[in-house]
Amino acid sequence: MSQWYFAVDGQQSGPHDDLAALEFARSHPAAHAWRPGFADWKPVGEIADAVLVREDAIGTDLGGKYVLVVGDDNVVELRHIELGPLQEDGTRVVLSGLEAAERYIVNGLQRARPGLPVTPTMGN
Repeated sequence: MSQWYFAVDGQQSGPHDDLAALEFARSHPAAHAWRPGFADWKPVGEIADAVLVREDAIGTDLGGKYVLVVGDDNVVELRHIELGPLQEDGTRVVLSGLEAAERYIVNGLQRARPGLPVTPTMGN
């Protein structure tokens, strides 16, 4: 669970958990946010536009939660991710480890292996 800190009009608050951080970011668009691992404070707009993945695409191993990402060369990569809260539509917020434009595997997870090429098709 991440710890988030916020600054609004010179007043700092925190720590906040992941769910509270997303709610705060959406309701205070002029605020700035920081958490351990950030080099500097960021505008909350950078965290309010969360990356979402389908719950059934998330795997677990000894390293934690992961998704299988399809790279530009259509080769599978296992990518560990930090998860936030489950959404009402069954998707999960990804706090780190995956960018919005990256493609991840949902169907055929049993056949996909890191380091091997795949022939991706775009889904919903």
